[in-house]
Amino acid sequence: MKEIQEVLQKKAEEYLKASGIGDKAFFGPEPEFFVFDDVRIKNDMNETGFAIECTKDMLNDGRQLNGNPNLKSGDLFSEMEESFDPYEKYKNINELTLSEKLELEKKSLGYYLSGHPVLAIENKIKKIRSKTINKLNNDTKKASLVCLINSVRQIKDRSGKPLTFINFDDGTGTMDGIVASDVLENCHNFLKEGEILNLKGTVEVDDYRTNDLGSLMFRMRVKEISLLDTELDKKVSEVLINIVDSQAISLQEFSRLLDTIDKSFWENGNCRLNVKVSSDQSEAIVDIGDNFKFNPKLENLFYLEDIFGKNILEI
Repeated sequence: MKEIQEVLQKKAEEYLKASGIGDKAFFGPEPEFFVFDDVRIKNDMNETGFAIECTKDMLNDGRQLNGNPNLKSGDLFSEMEESFDPYEKYKNINELTLSEKLELEKKSLGYYLSGHPVLAIENKIKKIRSKTINKLNNDTKKASLVCLINSVRQIKDRSGKPLTFINFDDGTGTMDGIVASDVLENCHNFLKEGEILNLKGTVEVDDYRTNDLGSLMFRMRVKEISLLDTELDKKVSEVLINIVDSQAISLQEFSRLLDTIDKSFWENGNCRLNVKVSSDQSEAIVDIGDNFKFNPKLENLFYLEDIFGKNILEI
């Protein structure tokens, strides 16, 4: 093999001279191999990285710089003090709610990793949901569900009208649904994969899936599909903040936090915000007045949690 390399090198030099490009040619490693003892690169399907080795730099490691024992050479952080905490600026950042985390996961990864988005808003949808999928049984004739739409498929019925089949789940189970053309007219703008919606309709046993899976499965003939914010505005007339679980440890502190909310938040709202005060022997609801009414959409409910504390709303 070595002889072949020498022949090729000589042939290359002869060609250079004959073509007039140059009189001499130098062959050797790339420049980084004169600086580092070893450079390794890895680029596999599940792993990408590189490693650099420099013996001279390793030998210098531990040497004091400028007489300061806290400063060392030999690595990328040689000018950094030992007491430096790179995570200091992140210590006072509020922890993400599960909903916020799931939203970021969906945007960056394309799927949910930490949980199910419907389960993440359970404490906010109690008034608009009658059951979860895993609680359906043979006695359930009608239901109001809050579900994530997994798929939407449309065909034409015998009369040429669109008939839509959907698959959805709520973190406790999965179902199929049938949406007639007259229902679709009112929801075609937002009935899409990845949306969380309120589905109302009649429930019946899905014989095909029951036989196929060997367990009792249901399907819904959907009569109404609504956005969550629309249903929350209809059904939620009061929101309680339990001051015991809140970041406000007293009514005075609650009043101070309340004053930090911009006045525009309380415009055109119909949902009252009240305070629940508890003690060992009793509890009371404090009505803070008609000036503190808001629109109970999900965005505003999360905003109140950011102000007063996570998972403290009673709806």
